Amino acid sequence: MKKIIFRTILLLTLTMIVSCNDNEDLDSFEGLTNFTWWVSPPTIDFNIPEKTIDLNKYLVFKDLSKGYTSHKWEIKSGGKFISTNFVESDTIYTDNLIPDAGTISEESLVAVVFPEVGIHEILLRNTYKDSVIGSVKMDNEWVAEQVFTITVEE
Repeated sequence: MKKIIFRTILLLTLTMIVSCNDNEDLDSFEGLTNFTWWVSPPTIDFNIPEKTIDLNKYLVFKDLSKGYTSHKWEIKSGGKFISTNFVESDTIYTDNLIPDAGTISEESLVAVVFPEVGIHEILLRNTYKDSVIGSVKMDNEWVAEQVFTITVEE
């Protein structure tokens, strides 16, 4: 039995060593540009820009875009940036408010708590030197925007 386990481990180790390469397959993606995102909670509809959540709950937004020259998240109304250093079992997210955070963040990952009932908007805005799907040329750059509509219920 020990020989079988040893041979299996040896075979798996050799397979891993042989399968590692110089990422030559990934080189073809260099220069790739795109505009995409992820929004919590992790459900099958993670990229749907309309969400409904309860009062004083949060959403996490992640910009997965590649090749942008600038990027920002903007809270249009009703939300506040909070630190992403909390655990899921926390129930009071307003304790994690980022002091003087304002309404704009250039981080790729942001968490926003919604302390007001109503319909609120979060904007993701990226600029590119070349066109991407969904972008519009403004001045000398391509601009891609996505508005997320968040309905907050009591």
